Amino acid sequence: MTANTTTTLTDLSNALPAEIDGWKKADKDTFYNPENLFKYIDGGAELYISYNFKQALAQKYTKGESNEITVDVFDMENSYNAFGVFAHSSETPDDAANRTGQGSEYAGGLLTFWKDKFYVSILAYPETEEKKRLVLKLGQALAGAVSTEGPLPPIISLLPTENLVPASVRYFYHYIWLNSYYFISDQDILYIDQNTQAALAKYNEAGEKFFVLLVTYPAEEKAGAAYKNFLNNYLAGAKDNVKQLGNSHWAGCKRDDNLIVVILDARSREAVERYLTKIINEKGGKSEQ
Repeated sequence: MTANTTTTLTDLSNALPAEIDGWKKADKDTFYNPENLFKYIDGGAELYISYNFKQALAQKYTKGESNEITVDVFDMENSYNAFGVFAHSSETPDDAANRTGQGSEYAGGLLTFWKDKFYVSILAYPETEEKKRLVLKLGQALAGAVSTEGPLPPIISLLPTENLVPASVRYFYHYIWLNSYYFISDQDILYIDQNTQAALAKYNEAGEKFFVLLVTYPAEEKAGAAYKNFLNNYLAGAKDNVKQLGNSHWAGCKRDDNLIVVILDARSREAVERYLTKIINEKGGKSEQ
């Protein structure tokens, strides 16, 4: 997909005030690209690069000798990627009353949010009430400078909303991130790559917790190959594609056209079968709308 926004990193740089509440920009803005981002965030650049980020803006604010606030803005090319990076580390439900952009999280002096193709991180550590107020002000200034909102990845709409743990939703197209959320295999047995979309979410149904994994493929042929490979490597010997694994929990899988649905870590076969059927049936209804 292409981003709808006409906003640029230069626009967002200009939206950052030279001084705010006694805090001043420390230096000129610094811009990074996929080739040199490692120089700025060595050890953390892989996440942004894996989501096809295009350019990053870094700015610091200072007040006195030991007070510093760091503002990082990432142009992620489109809203799907911006949401994916934001959701990667989301831990708490979005506070709608204090929302920044299209989704945000604040904790311990760190504000993160996304809007359209931009992902923003503003850090003030150690946290004080003064710094918190400033971080939120800077966040609102940046969010207000982004002229449009962007859509969520379409695959997210296929996740049932009932019993969903909202902050658990993850979106990705690299199998290494799947394994960081829920380990499946040290091999890419679902053939997840740049041409696929994947979503993982946790559910809590009357105290029964389990995971739903969805993967869409660009063609049914590839979906079929991934489906067969997953059954052979993860659910070998499964009856009706549902199996009790070594941890005594249940897992199952179904395919519908270019969509693969996987239920993981459920406590019963019944829960696996019910959610597999529910998601496939609801997908059919949505495709007819």
